[in-house]
Order: sequence, then C-alpha cells, then structure tokens
Amino acid sequence: MPFIDFKEVKRVTSIEHVANWLGLTGTRMQCPVNQGDKRELAIFPKTQSFCCFGCKKKATHPSEYSGDLIQLAAHIKRTPVKTEALEIMRAMHGYEPAQKGLTKEAAAKIDSEMEHEHPAVQALGLTAERAQELGIGFRKRGTKPNMVLIPIRNDKGELLDYAGYSLDKGLKFSKHLGK
Repeated sequence: MPFIDFKEVKRVTSIEHVANWLGLTGTRMQCPVNQGDKRELAIFPKTQSFCCFGCKKKATHPSEYSGDLIQLAAHIKRTPVKTEALEIMRAMHGYEPAQKGLTKEAAAKIDSEMEHEHPAVQALGLTAERAQELGIGFRKRGTKPNMVLIPIRNDKGELLDYAGYSLDKGLKFSKHLGK
C-alpha cells in the first residue's frame, strides 16, 4: 500500500463530500452498518467528524463508531482507514500514487553507463562477467557518483533502485527507498 498523507486527505476533502460519495444524505440518518434507529448516525460538518450511536453500543474502540471523514468511510464500507484514504483521494481528486522503482528507460541508461571491469568492482572479488550478470558496476556520475552500484530488487525481481558503495563513503541508500 502506498504512503497516504491523512492530513492532506482531510485538508482537500470535506466530510459532507465523503458522506455524499457514500450515499448518505443529511446530518442525521440510519447507519447502513447496523440498520438501527433512523437518526443514530450523526455527521457534524462544523467539526468535520461523525458518530454512530448505534454502533457505539457494540464497539470495543472509539475508532469503530466515531472519527473524521476517513474513519467515516472506513466505518460505512467496513475497510481499513488507509484503504479508504486512498479511495477518497482517487474518487474525489483523481489521485494515483507514484509507482515505486526506476523506469525501464532510467534503468537502461544507468546500466549502459556502468563499468563492470572497473578496479573498484574487482576489489569486491567480482569478475567483470559476474558483475554484469548481477547488474553491479561502477558509475562515474549520477546521484551516487564514483561508486559501485548494487541493484535493489523487490520480491518479483523488479529493479527498485541502486545502493552505492565506495571505500571512503561506505554503503549509501536513496532516501526515498522503502517509503
């Protein structure tokens, strides 16, 4: 699941818009979750919050029956808040999270600039052939200049980024990797 900034979701969206998106009308209504009293679900536009008094009786934690606009969507749809934050941003703002990893073009460019037979690579005990098989090589320029680049892949084998290694700087990772 990609990173979602909950504060940003709440800044650019109102609880009224989320309620409308969920098919809820008015500020007091029947909760679609428990189908109890017709006025048990209350939406408070002034405080951008909600409370379901019917679900409160069965809940073990306040987040199950009250909260902000993201928790309202999670309550009604019975899904995790992170999922609903992403769905709200998609539905109301056309947001699509950035894909992780390098583009194929960027990876190909880096690969074409790597020196597999460089002394720094061989100092790691790798032949030029083995370094090329592993995608390891020395690169003079880029975000990790004058370093041996070591590919970082996900469990599907897709290239996410490179770690850079040099004797004087040690091992360097990208700041955005893993977010």
